[in-house]
Amino acid sequence: MTAPATENFDCIRFVREARARIHEETKHMSAEEFVQWLRARRPTHPELAAMKDRSIEPLEAARRAAAARAAERQGD
Repeated sequence: MTAPATENFDCIRFVREARARIHEETKHMSAEEFVQWLRARRPTHPELAAMKDRSIEPLEAARRAAAARAAERQGD
Protein backbone atom coordinates (compact mmCIF):
# COMPACT_ATOMS: atom_id res chain seq x y z
CA MET A 1 0.00 0.00 0.00
CA THR A 2 1.28 3.48 -0.76
CA ALA A 3 2.16 5.97 1.93
CA PRO A 4 -0.29 8.82 2.49
CA ALA A 5 0.58 12.13 0.86
CA THR A 6 2.48 14.47 3.14
CA GLU A 7 1.05 17.60 1.58
CA ASN A 8 -2.27 18.46 0.03
CA PHE A 9 -2.57 19.01 -3.67
CA ASP A 10 -4.87 21.88 -4.58
CA CYS A 11 -6.42 20.74 -7.85
CA ILE A 12 -8.49 23.91 -8.29
CA ARG A 13 -5.42 26.13 -7.91
CA PHE A 14 -3.44 23.91 -10.31
CA VAL A 15 -6.12 24.15 -13.01
CA ARG A 16 -6.55 27.91 -12.55
CA GLU A 17 -2.81 28.51 -12.79
CA ALA A 18 -2.55 26.35 -15.92
CA ARG A 19 -5.51 28.15 -17.47
CA ALA A 20 -3.94 31.54 -16.67
CA ARG A 21 -0.61 30.51 -18.24
CA ILE A 22 -2.35 29.32 -21.41
CA HIS A 23 -4.42 32.50 -21.55
CA GLU A 24 -1.33 34.71 -21.25
CA GLU A 25 0.43 32.77 -23.97
CA THR A 26 -2.50 32.76 -26.40
CA LYS A 27 -4.58 35.86 -25.67
CA HIS A 28 -3.38 37.76 -28.75
CA MET A 29 -3.86 34.87 -31.17
CA SER A 30 -6.57 34.59 -33.77
CA ALA A 31 -8.73 31.47 -33.75
CA GLU A 32 -6.62 29.99 -36.56
CA GLU A 33 -3.37 30.72 -34.72
CA PHE A 34 -4.80 29.19 -31.55
CA VAL A 35 -5.73 25.98 -33.38
CA GLN A 36 -2.22 25.80 -34.84
CA TRP A 37 -0.77 26.41 -31.36
CA LEU A 38 -2.85 23.53 -29.98
CA ARG A 39 -1.81 21.19 -32.77
CA ALA A 40 1.86 22.04 -32.32
CA ARG A 41 1.89 21.18 -28.62
CA ARG A 42 3.04 17.66 -27.84
CA PRO A 43 2.05 15.92 -24.60
CA THR A 44 5.02 14.96 -22.45
CA HIS A 45 3.46 11.70 -21.26
CA PRO A 46 4.18 8.94 -23.83
CA GLU A 47 0.69 7.41 -23.67
CA LEU A 48 -0.98 10.80 -24.17
CA ALA A 49 1.38 11.55 -27.07
CA ALA A 50 0.45 8.23 -28.70
CA MET A 51 -3.26 8.96 -28.22
CA LYS A 52 -2.82 12.36 -29.85
CA ASP A 53 -0.97 10.79 -32.77
CA ARG A 54 -3.74 8.23 -33.29
CA SER A 55 -6.41 10.94 -33.17
CA ILE A 56 -4.60 13.21 -35.63
CA GLU A 57 -3.98 10.57 -38.32
CA PRO A 58 -7.68 10.16 -39.28
CA LEU A 59 -8.17 13.94 -39.22
CA GLU A 60 -5.25 14.52 -41.55
CA ALA A 61 -6.48 11.79 -43.92
CA ALA A 62 -9.95 13.37 -43.95
CA ARG A 63 -8.46 16.80 -44.69
CA ARG A 64 -6.43 15.42 -47.58
CA ALA A 65 -9.50 13.67 -49.00
CA ALA A 66 -11.60 16.84 -48.69
CA ALA A 67 -8.88 18.87 -50.43
CA ALA A 68 -8.70 16.32 -53.25
CA ARG A 69 -12.50 16.42 -53.69
CA ALA A 70 -12.44 20.24 -53.74
CA ALA A 71 -9.67 20.19 -56.35
CA GLU A 72 -11.67 17.76 -58.48
CA ARG A 73 -14.75 19.99 -58.30
CA GLN A 74 -12.71 23.01 -59.37
CA GLY A 75 -11.33 21.07 -62.30
CA ASP A 76 -14.80 20.10 -63.57
